[in-house]
Amino acid sequence: MKRTILALAALWIFGTSVPASLAPADPGQAQKPPAPLKYEVTVTLKLIQVYVADPKGNPAADLETADFVLYDNGRPQTITAFEKHFMSPPEVKVQETRALPARDVASLLNRKFIFLIDYEHNSLEGIAKSKKAALAFMDSQLQPGDEVALLSTSSMRALTLHEYLTADQGKVREAIAKLKDLPGLTEAPGFTGAGLPLDVSSPELLGMEKMGREMIARHAMGGATQMRGFFLSLTDLAKVLRQIPGQKNIILFSLGFGRNIMNIGSVIKDDYLSMGRELASANSPVFAVNTATREAKPAPPETSLEYLSKLTGGKYFDSVDNETKIVKDIQAATGSYYVLGYSIGASWDGKFHDIKVEVKRKGYAVSAQKGYFNPRPFNTLSRFEKHLHLLGLALGDKAPSGAQLDFPLLALPFSTAGGQNTILLAEIPVEKALEVIGDKAELISLVLDPEKTIVDAKRVELDLSKIERERVFEYTTAALAPGRYDCRVVLRNMDNGKGMVGACSLTIAEEPPAGRLRLFPPLLFVPGAEAAYLNVSEPDSKAGGDSFSLFEVYPFPSKSYVPLLGELKLGPSPLYSMLRCVSAGAEEPAMEVSAWLVQEAGGEKTPVTTNILVTTGEGLAGTCWLEIGLPQLVPGRYDLHFLVEDRLSGLKAETATTFRVK
Repeated sequence: MKRTILALAALWIFGTSVPASLAPADPGQAQKPPAPLKYEVTVTLKLIQVYVADPKGNPAADLETADFVLYDNGRPQTITAFEKHFMSPPEVKVQETRALPARDVASLLNRKFIFLIDYEHNSLEGIAKSKKAALAFMDSQLQPGDEVALLSTSSMRALTLHEYLTADQGKVREAIAKLKDLPGLTEAPGFTGAGLPLDVSSPELLGMEKMGREMIARHAMGGATQMRGFFLSLTDLAKVLRQIPGQKNIILFSLGFGRNIMNIGSVIKDDYLSMGRELASANSPVFAVNTATREAKPAPPETSLEYLSKLTGGKYFDSVDNETKIVKDIQAATGSYYVLGYSIGASWDGKFHDIKVEVKRKGYAVSAQKGYFNPRPFNTLSRFEKHLHLLGLALGDKAPSGAQLDFPLLALPFSTAGGQNTILLAEIPVEKALEVIGDKAELISLVLDPEKTIVDAKRVELDLSKIERERVFEYTTAALAPGRYDCRVVLRNMDNGKGMVGACSLTIAEEPPAGRLRLFPPLLFVPGAEAAYLNVSEPDSKAGGDSFSLFEVYPFPSKSYVPLLGELKLGPSPLYSMLRCVSAGAEEPAMEVSAWLVQEAGGEKTPVTTNILVTTGEGLAGTCWLEIGLPQLVPGRYDLHFLVEDRLSGLKAETATTFRVK
């Protein structure tokens, strides 16, 4: 199932309630006092992207801070940050100038592009050429630092996000290549048909698709169901785009919505106009590309796309066949701009601010966003807005704090049997979370496959101030098929939206051939006082309704040891490991273990000693609790390899894990 924005969390996240259980805490340990309240910063830097043409219509490249006059709600503002970007031919890098040398403003605002392919109002040839034009623009015009997103829309899946705004352009290219070419349109332009789902192999709607269809149906009106759903989806999206600074350029590929949409009495005219106004207010111009090819273009001109482009400040392209002109004109319209910054008082009232930018020189034409909305309190946002906010936290290139990640997360397969076979384990930094997020939070666990399908998701509400242990781990289990997955755990304040993220990737191997020993990736441990363990796993029907326990999967001495998810401290640090294996023999495995280290920098193989302290057996499955003798280590990344041999069967298997020394 594709990840549908309109229903991203409505079914998986908010549709279930997962009980939380904590390991028993020491009753004599004092409870931590609630974290002090944190207040919003009262002043923030507002950034405005400005496009200026000289009297001849060419980009004005010689303007400086003193040439601009900027008004916010009619009041002149002092420009405290200034940047100019001018795109030369692709082989020449962007030129930047800075007004404040003491402050790094080289990337105050980068360019943002959102490719939106309309599957409902399109043709097979139009979709193929849309993908080709999008790739041509990326290959020839994108600059380092430009961010790109990919969305599509159809009647069955509503608005679908295939790739969130990212500077990793390779991700978007892969997502475009994976798009299916089957349009939702079943009739010729005029589209009175009901449309087809993107995935016609499924006999019934399930999960996200079902929720997305139901949400569109609530807005439906007669034969205008698909168009009205499209307009309302983009209206909701525009409200979210308001919160993203700078210009968000939407490149829409569609056959359009018909010439009659603007007629008096049209049942969807108001929805269409509302969509355009919201996109304009969100500083999101629409560059609409008509996907009707020269041979298939109907006699009456398509005006709905042209009007939408004018309403939002974008540009209309009459044919997707004019690929060269499309990419060149969009680059010309977005490639040369100034960034003006000024300080404003931060206010969370959602009110609109009127923006006006002027240039003191005569004959110069200025194009800038008409205004902006103050942010609204998170708890007043719609479900749709909260869902997209969750995507921003979970799938952004960086964690909200700006670091690579906010807390460590590890995903490990532990079983070959059907049902739950993978465990996600995260360490929650409670003190930092109380400071950044506050005490009331929700914890959301997501597992996504390479096509950005959410294959597993769980949610639980927490009161962090009531957790009494110094160290807290959260875990959940999932049933995953062989393949690669991205895993995220989001900790988010339910009132203000502040969040923290843990991220990792995981590969589930194919079932080995019969007669092989299966060895699973190890979990590492270090000595430490007993921690609290938050179980957000769902009950497993095959286990009699009980949820999996971390201690059943990894029966380690929890009163004296804790999992190593972060970095190993430099110095003589004892290290332990729990190994799991499944034997292909007729008896419980009798394991012998050897191990070695490989440092990333040098790549040399260094043997380490292993001492088996405890072994347990569960039929043909067994676990081994190991003490590992480490040599003197230097800071860096290490791969720890294990080789296990079953003395009874003679079978061998190898596995490895990674840790860092700091």
